[in-house]
Amino acid sequence: MEDFQSIFKRMDIQQLRTFLLCGVDDSETDMRSYERRLKEKDDIMCKRIESIYPIDGKDRDDFFGDLSEALIIREQIYLEIGMKAGARLLWQLLSAK
Repeated sequence: MEDFQSIFKRMDIQQLRTFLLCGVDDSETDMRSYERRLKEKDDIMCKRIESIYPIDGKDRDDFFGDLSEALIIREQIYLEIGMKAGARLLWQLLSAK
């Protein structure tokens, strides 16, 4: 039974994500909310951009626009990949004998 308990302990979406993306186990689970994790990294990025472009203006706006477009396309692609991966896992689970 201990083997099953250790399996259930490892059932964590973040650990599964790390294994699928990197092929390694992640021993730590980040307990912060999605919103908090995003905000903390966004704040760091915005401060860095503001240090490069200290004055509001066209250059800073253009940079933020370009960065936003790059992040949006990644978000779209990762969502599509996630949906396909979820569908594949569901198919495998339902077709298992």
